Amino acid sequence: MKFIKWFKEIRKKNIALAGGKGAQLGELYNSSFPVPEGFVITSAAYKHFIESSHLKQLIHSKLNKMNVEDTKELEKVSEGLRKSIISYNIPEDLKHEILSAYNNLKGSVAVRSSATAEDLPEASFAGQQDTFLNVKGKKEVIECVKKCFASLFTARAIYYRTKNKFSHEKVLMAVVVQKLVNAKKAGVAFTINPSTNNEKEILIESVFGLGESLVSGSTIPDLYIIDKENGKLKSRKENKHILSDSELNEIVNLAKRIEEHYGAPQDIEWAINGRIYIVQARPVTTAKAQFSTIKWIKLFAREYAVQYTEISLRSLSSEVKDINPFPFYEQIYIPEGNNQVCYADESKWEKFLASLVKEYGIEGYRKFEKVFLKTGRQYENFCKKISQKNLKNASNKALAEIYKDYQRLCVRYTFFIWAAYFLNEHIAEQARKLIHSKIGKKENPHKYYGAVFTPPKKAAILELIYTISSKNNLSNKELHKLYEKFKWIPCLDIHNTPWTFEQFMKYAGHIKKKKQEKIMLFNGLLKALKANYKEKKLLEVARQFSYVKDLRDDFRRKGIFYIRNSLFKEISKRMALDLGKLSYLQEQEILDFLDTGKITGNTDERKKGYAIYYDKNREIIVSSGKDIPKTLNKLGISAAKEFSEEIKGIPASRGLAQGAVAIVRGVNDLDNVKEGNILVAVTTHPDYVPAMQRAAAIVADEGGVTSHAAIIARELGVPCIVGTRISTKLLKNGDKVEVDANNGWVRKLKFFYD
Repeated sequence: MKFIKWFKEIRKKNIALAGGKGAQLGELYNSSFPVPEGFVITSAAYKHFIESSHLKQLIHSKLNKMNVEDTKELEKVSEGLRKSIISYNIPEDLKHEILSAYNNLKGSVAVRSSATAEDLPEASFAGQQDTFLNVKGKKEVIECVKKCFASLFTARAIYYRTKNKFSHEKVLMAVVVQKLVNAKKAGVAFTINPSTNNEKEILIESVFGLGESLVSGSTIPDLYIIDKENGKLKSRKENKHILSDSELNEIVNLAKRIEEHYGAPQDIEWAINGRIYIVQARPVTTAKAQFSTIKWIKLFAREYAVQYTEISLRSLSSEVKDINPFPFYEQIYIPEGNNQVCYADESKWEKFLASLVKEYGIEGYRKFEKVFLKTGRQYENFCKKISQKNLKNASNKALAEIYKDYQRLCVRYTFFIWAAYFLNEHIAEQARKLIHSKIGKKENPHKYYGAVFTPPKKAAILELIYTISSKNNLSNKELHKLYEKFKWIPCLDIHNTPWTFEQFMKYAGHIKKKKQEKIMLFNGLLKALKANYKEKKLLEVARQFSYVKDLRDDFRRKGIFYIRNSLFKEISKRMALDLGKLSYLQEQEILDFLDTGKITGNTDERKKGYAIYYDKNREIIVSSGKDIPKTLNKLGISAAKEFSEEIKGIPASRGLAQGAVAIVRGVNDLDNVKEGNILVAVTTHPDYVPAMQRAAAIVADEGGVTSHAAIIARELGVPCIVGTRISTKLLKNGDKVEVDANNGWVRKLKFFYD
């Protein structure tokens, strides 16, 4: 036969002839897997049909002048091409071969599209072309073959090829015709857990019948997760108890054999009618993290240790997919000074941010606020409840369960820490642009900043500053009361200790007594800017987020304050480790100790610096010491950059200042800031306030007009520039600089007079 190939004639190398699906089925059939009999109408047949019907010119002319980003145009062209293809008759020679082969199968068949660029290891066209089940009769078979040919031009297939740079002319269509398994049960088996990308798990879903309801999503399948190494069932969610234990075991064994045959994770479709049949297998293309092709962007730098960094990674993953609209894993934290710098896949980060804005932005703010407050209170209340328990007599197993509950709540809450930060940055920038567009270049915007970006309510650090700076004298009783109310503020991470009363008094002593600056009222701002309804809403949400951004830290610091002195104190005691070192262990390492009594993580090495990221199996990897350069090389990250001598940033609190630079890379550097210094940091947080009080100006790599540095600087009346990106790299301790916070410039000075 010229246009037909039976499965026994096809191997995996024949993709160009049989398409991805056909080549896979031929390979499985000839490797003694239980594949139902069938044949492939080859890509040569499709080419013969297109050329003989003069459709080639029509397809070329329509697709080459179309804008795939215009959804209406894309749908219109797609529908027109498919109708044209289905309207033509299949050439008689081809029709004769198809029907002769069909007669040999007898009975009902499945007719499946099999494109020549389908089921490739680097790209998946799955679900873009059509499949027809329970097809019976010569006329119906021919019609379904034409529909498969036409499905090469569905809107989603055209768009996918265009965006992934596959030539429309070079991608051809083959069609699989396969004896139908009149399935009593059907489903899929993934040899990698697709929700977590864990290669050590097999995920199986099953339904009654042919499996169409599973693909369409019209029914809830039974779900099983199996340990790939030992074959044991890890979890199941059964609605209908579809599979017997023996059927489940056989599917697992077949799935493992197919993965072993191909040497890569597989997405397998199976059906049961007396015995188990394999009706399709394709590589899982989402399993590989293509780190070498990622364009990394720097997001932020923070003074965290391993455990909280791990929680940060997990908080943006699908572990919290019910509240995270666009989870992703392509992130890495690498050491820089005393901070861990987070880099992310730029394209995926932009999609994440766009989805975040869409879900929780201006229109979704109330939804965000409600879920944020609920999750924050759950986290804080859990920690407080645990702090009131006597854990000394608890077993290691009981401690492990409490610890897992804490970690789960902490991951959920941490999502809102990052969401609030980035939503605030995004919406504040929109508000800043609006203010500038309204007032033009003639008027200074800072009085408007105060009205929008001063939080409507005061979170802890602002409340403390306001209380101390607005009263002339506080009694010893009042100071002790403030101490008890706010002593948890320094608890940024497990290794950070709460204030002693002496430390609190030193902190309070640096807060200047000052007359509170009168700022424009918010309603006055709206009137002055002549804001319309949409603009008012933007400015109001920007104002609310300036409060939420501060409040998010209050929940976390209180939670850590409660939990470090209870649960973590007890765990560190049993591990014979300093409490601070505990924060340099991963979750699994702590759980392993509580299970086996052995400590596996190297805390001393990690304290010097570490890189932490997800590998392709979605497992969190920590490298330290000599492994860090190898990790960066593997992930394609280079931290070396050249910088100019002039630094541009965002003016956040107006004013001019000159002074000597004092670089602050962490809390240990705060004492280096002397009266009149220019404090330069990656970012600031509440622990920095005493040093900020001494500074003549503040310069930060990160942040916008509602960042911590900006708000505190405005509260203190100190000039401030944020968002410079490079100040901590270009400047050195002792450099003499001028900070022009009216225009956003930091300049090195050749001559400086004290």
